Amino acid sequence: MKFPVFLLSLFIEYVQNELSIFLEKVNLYVHLNGWSQHQGAAPHCALIARKQLNDKGMFPNR
Repeated sequence: MKFPVFLLSLFIEYVQNELSIFLEKVNLYVHLNGWSQHQGAAPHCALIARKQLNDKGMFPNR
């Protein structure tokens, strides 16, 4: 039986979405812990990232 293409595309879209969310959380964690090379901007960036995740309903956990 041939695997339905639309299911494969849905799965790929799901994986891309999950990867995007994971990378946003990693980026936020890096900023919150001041590991950014621009440490002066880290708290401000973390607030922006937190707001963006809140707007998407993805913070603190999913």
